Amino acid sequence: MEITDEKLRQIVQETLNELGPHADPVLVRKVVREVVRQLENNKAPKRLTLVAPLVTEKPGSGSPPGY
Repeated sequence: MEITDEKLRQIVQETLNELGPHADPVLVRKVVREVVRQLENNKAPKRLTLVAPLVTEKPGSGSPPGY
């Protein structure tokens, strides 16, 4: 599959929607590269699941991580 500029923008936007506005840029790049790799290999990308929850609160703030 050829990855057009429009398709790449769509992949990046969907990745940012899933990871949130404060996502680590390194993580965003990893996810986008993996999706592009799978598309280029003609494999339907599986839904990527994060191994650890995103931590949005400071430790000790009273809220569990990711909530």
